[in-house]
Amino acid sequence: MIFLTQQTFPTISQMLENLEPYFSSPDRIVRDLFKNREDAIAFFMAYLPEALTGILDIEKLSYLPENYIDPKFREHKTDILFEIPTIQGNLTQVALLFEHKSTPDKSDFTQLLRYLSNIYEKQIKKIPVIPFLFYHTGSDILRESFLDLFELTEQEKGIFRKYIPDFTPETFFLSESDLAKVNFSIHLFAFLSTIRYADGNHIAEHWEELLAATAEVFRGEKGLAELMKLVLYILNRTDTPMETVKAPVLKISSVMEEYMVTTAERIRAAGKQEGMQQGMQQGEFHARLATARNMLAEQVDLTFVLRVTGLSEQQLREHNIIP
Repeated sequence: MIFLTQQTFPTISQMLENLEPYFSSPDRIVRDLFKNREDAIAFFMAYLPEALTGILDIEKLSYLPENYIDPKFREHKTDILFEIPTIQGNLTQVALLFEHKSTPDKSDFTQLLRYLSNIYEKQIKKIPVIPFLFYHTGSDILRESFLDLFELTEQEKGIFRKYIPDFTPETFFLSESDLAKVNFSIHLFAFLSTIRYADGNHIAEHWEELLAATAEVFRGEKGLAELMKLVLYILNRTDTPMETVKAPVLKISSVMEEYMVTTAERIRAAGKQEGMQQGMQQGEFHARLATARNMLAEQVDLTFVLRVTGLSEQQLREHNIIP
């Protein structure tokens, strides 16, 4: 067993600086996995439909730099846009979207429609875009087409079909996938397995065995930095005891304890700060409700009350301030 000395590993401040983007958005860990070209190729070979893999030259996959997610939805999704030529030499684009919510819902179709529109609008020469959604857990909603969401008779559907932009996205549900059957790198297998166990609250049962089987990719300075991302994800997403997380990690490197403890403290501090901010926001909201109630009691015009407080009629009704 090889241990790194403290001198060969970044300081705590350097480590936290490198992990900074992942503290605010742990799901970026999932997205960044697919920036490895070989892993992206293996993923699409395994999970795109056979009809597509039969005509796409996936080995020539490349990345497009732009991000097309509407700012309104960036708290829910991130994306990577790939370009893959067909065997005949025509281009296609595959939009891989990573959904941060636990399960899909029907609003994802309209968000996806806007997303695809953004891509097509920027294309000079129109080429097909294949929407591919990555979810942590499964649902049948996104296995329908957009047209299927409309409550129409078959006759009505036939008539309205030409007026409705119809599409069916490809979907991947991590919770349902047999990762062992795919020729992933050990690195990608370790990450996807850990994320699936963490999301399913089973990390305590599998962490030690999984880490022992994939330890080789977490040696060296770069490998330990990757391991810290996994630790960050587990501590951020689960209530797994620190000792359960820590023991298998220390078998890989003894210097990791200090980093894990510091990371855990940082996560707890962020949680407390978020709770304080939510409390302050809730206090301000109730203060505005009280102001509205007092103004209406003095027979102030409702329109003026709404303008002053920034509240809506619906919010006033929900809190029994107006009938």
